[in-house]
Amino acid sequence: MKKFVLFFLCSVFIISILNGFFIFRISNLNFDHILAEEGEEIAQTTEEKQSVEVQHFFTHELIYSPEKAFSTKNSLRNSFDRDHLTCTEFKNILNALYENNFVLVDLYDVYEEKDAKLVVKEGLNFEGKKPFVLSFDDMTYDTKNRGIVEKIVVRNGKLYDFASVEEEQYTQERDCLTILEGFIEEHPDFSFNNARATLCVTGYNGMLGYRVFSDTYLSGEELEREEESLKNLITFLKEKGYRFASHSYGHINTLFSSYETFCKDVEKWKNEIGSYVGETEIYCYPGGAHKCGTSNNEFLKSNGFKVFLCTGNMMTASEMEDQATYLYRHPLDGKSLRNCEVEYENFFNTKDVYDPERQVSFNFKENY
Repeated sequence: MKKFVLFFLCSVFIISILNGFFIFRISNLNFDHILAEEGEEIAQTTEEKQSVEVQHFFTHELIYSPEKAFSTKNSLRNSFDRDHLTCTEFKNILNALYENNFVLVDLYDVYEEKDAKLVVKEGLNFEGKKPFVLSFDDMTYDTKNRGIVEKIVVRNGKLYDFASVEEEQYTQERDCLTILEGFIEEHPDFSFNNARATLCVTGYNGMLGYRVFSDTYLSGEELEREEESLKNLITFLKEKGYRFASHSYGHINTLFSSYETFCKDVEKWKNEIGSYVGETEIYCYPGGAHKCGTSNNEFLKSNGFKVFLCTGNMMTASEMEDQATYLYRHPLDGKSLRNCEVEYENFFNTKDVYDPERQVSFNFKENY
């Protein structure tokens, strides 16, 4: 009997030890690989839901006359070459994007706000087409007889570009706005849900060719006519589907401007340009210069700006964590066409779209 009791007690002890060891081993198992697999699965699921990749392109006012724009008599010829497309190039790019199955979309047709950030909407269906967002920066039209039009106007219910120095003053072929309208009219399926471009405007030398702000040289009835014409143009553009964004009033550097100067610029844009275009939550950094977390950037956020248009293709870690959205865009200009042949090969062939009438050869490469 004693032997049985002793055997029983030993058995219980051994089983307890083994059980404890088993429990200990289970409780101390490394689940990293399991979590990693689950994480990968979650990431894949999210990626599947948000598999739509949205490209962003931007350019400036177009050069309709390379002969004038790149003339040695034009002191702005180098900046024109660096920052602008020609009309020929813009038309070539639109055709190439269309042939490569891209479709123009509105920012808010593909993004929605979640946790203070814009994310790609779930369940988007573009029937196999690749969505892209388009924006036009500056839009001042502040030169004359240098190969860029002077103004955008509405005539007989249609959009026209205006150049006083040309025999044919009004056309629909010499600017990004009029050319885009003509292309969509010819190819309605190029625009998803009536999408148009976002106009990132400044005001230091007028807007869309109209000198109506506080530093204007106009006055009296002439100023009143310009103000009325600009209001009608903005109404027309909004009805077409265009959006407006701030590009600062004075095209000032967000990163290096003093806080006082920057705040005044933001207020001036809102008070003067905002009185025409209305409120916007989109801010486009002049020159792409910015840094998340700076006092200037925080001031923008405190003034209602939540969507920031940048230049390039890589968000920083701080931007990913910030309570705002940073969208990076591909520049379209002479310099990018020459230097981004590989980077843009999935969109279009930069050499094929390049205008041979430029002053600079396509083969000339420079630091970007």
